[in-house]
Amino acid sequence: MNNFRFIQNIKWINQYLLKHKKVSLSEFLEWPREVIQSFQEGATPTLDQLSKLHKELNVSFQELIENDLSLKPSLRWLKFNNNEANSNLQEINFFEIPLNIGKAGASSFSAVKSVKKTVRHLAKICVPIKLFEHQNPDKLKAFEIEGFSMHPMVKSGDVVIAEQLNRILNFREGEPHILLLKDGSLFFKRLFKVRNEPGKIQLLSDNPDFPQITLGVGLIAECWKMCHKIKSTEI
Repeated sequence: MNNFRFIQNIKWINQYLLKHKKVSLSEFLEWPREVIQSFQEGATPTLDQLSKLHKELNVSFQELIENDLSLKPSLRWLKFNNNEANSNLQEINFFEIPLNIGKAGASSFSAVKSVKKTVRHLAKICVPIKLFEHQNPDKLKAFEIEGFSMHPMVKSGDVVIAEQLNRILNFREGEPHILLLKDGSLFFKRLFKVRNEPGKIQLLSDNPDFPQITLGVGLIAECWKMCHKIKSTEI
């Protein structure tokens, strides 16, 4: 394990939370302060501790121990529940959209990651109000995209802002949507109705290297219409 990189990442995350969210990493994770201090002094985390860091911060094991997280865009736009931060947003014409914990797969069925269903600290993304003047903010959610099946329109690491449809079958054919299945899987695809089979939907990718997928409507829990894309380089 690369202890040097892990130490630097822990220090950076702690400083980031203290500066922007007025909460320490130990408070955020509900750990004793001594645990974080031991990491900063070179202690090796247990697998359980790494797992909690991964789940609560939405950062992979590899990123925690190998990458420089200060250069990772996603941690820069994560916001955690903070009344002071929320009040400041109102003054600069931004509002917060919940960020789905778990990435929407622009890939094959087997590669789609499941959604974390209970998140104690809800992550959010701040967006300019002017981008969504015609949408109800309460129905919007942000999804980070993983995979390359919707390339070049959306690349892995981009964020899609989507509006939830009242009814699953109210989607507009040929347009990109996020599908949340009842088993927790997420898809980002273009949707089409299957002719002569009213209970099925076809999921098509923009990248021709990826096969189409056919799903029964009964497998789908939610359908979200894409409203806006934020490139990873803009985050």
